[in-house]
Amino acid sequence: MTARAKWVPVTLTAAALLLLLRLFVIGVYEVDSRSMVPTLRGGSGEEQNERVLVRYGRGELDRFDLVVLRRPGVKVPRVKRVVGLPGETVQLEFGDLIINGEKLPLSAPRPPLVEVFNDTRDEVEEWFQMGGTEVNPWERGEGLWHLAAEEVPSGAAAGTMFFAKRLTAGHISGDPEAGPGGVSAADCVLGCQVRLGEEPAELHFILREQGDTFRAEVKTAQGSLKHVRIVQRWRGGEELELRKSPLYADSEVWHTVRFGNVDDELFFEVTPEGGDRLRLTATARNHLDPSDRVAKGETYGHRIGLGGAAGTADFRNIQVWRDFHYTDRGSHGKGEPVRLGPNELFVLGDNSPVSRDGRDWGPISASDVLGRPTHVAYPFSAMRPLGEDVRPLIPSSGP
Repeated sequence: MTARAKWVPVTLTAAALLLLLRLFVIGVYEVDSRSMVPTLRGGSGEEQNERVLVRYGRGELDRFDLVVLRRPGVKVPRVKRVVGLPGETVQLEFGDLIINGEKLPLSAPRPPLVEVFNDTRDEVEEWFQMGGTEVNPWERGEGLWHLAAEEVPSGAAAGTMFFAKRLTAGHISGDPEAGPGGVSAADCVLGCQVRLGEEPAELHFILREQGDTFRAEVKTAQGSLKHVRIVQRWRGGEELELRKSPLYADSEVWHTVRFGNVDDELFFEVTPEGGDRLRLTATARNHLDPSDRVAKGETYGHRIGLGGAAGTADFRNIQVWRDFHYTDRGSHGKGEPVRLGPNELFVLGDNSPVSRDGRDWGPISASDVLGRPTHVAYPFSAMRPLGEDVRPLIPSSGP
């Protein structure tokens, strides 16, 4: 037998195994829509569409797992995210997901926040309104923004930079097709690093949602001892102190700050370089804005602010994120909750404004699930695993 002839059965066997693998174990699916952006990219032309490896069979599903499913009468399978499991009730209200009558706690696993702004990609001056009409104490430095607010009175807004663009349900950083149109995103998170100067400024971080303003304040008590407090004020109401705590923060040391309001849970974190994290949390029920006459849960005005007064500080690595916001479309899950049967799931797309999903179809049968996407396989520059980034926004234990 010739050498070439010896390879024939090997080649045929390998081809048969690949065919069996393709038919029964794993396949490749092209993402041809924008319904799962930013998790999966598609809908921008065949060359830009990502392709995912799909492991056939659904196995045991958890909330927020990605699945590939086939809809009756639709030839092309779709990738969606499981949000409701058998036996649960699912409802969507003001963009939030409600399971069995409750919003998910921050300690529950969830998909990562969607980045809206990052100062390594976006120009701060184009996205933020800086300072007041008469004075602007902000100066650009080497990889940072310096706040020289010695003359800004305590509590004044002149030392604040405000996020000047609308933060919407479809807004995605670096995506030219995800513009700032549409409804306001309900939940947002601010992140940055801050370093106090020799004459340390009193710091403030601001979030606005519907008719409420949430403010985290850091003021010097004595030396490196600071006082931190979180307050809530709603239009027409008095200021309410939600939490307070001492904080040791040395000048000349960078501190990582994260301030967010997600699913009616407020959190404020300060982590010094090489030090222990301080985290304050509070329940933050919203009031509708008086201008929201049709009760859509809209937020008007600047959503986010950061800055200070009566001193100096440096800021860098400024970022803004939003939570997934499920827009008010379709007829399932809004108004009244959907009750899932023992073999039913409720699925949604990550890019809610353009996704057709459970809001349109209602519950699906678990038998509609063809498999689980495991990796992005193409384009090669975008290769990555899928499903490994579902984790709590705030761990249930630890610092």
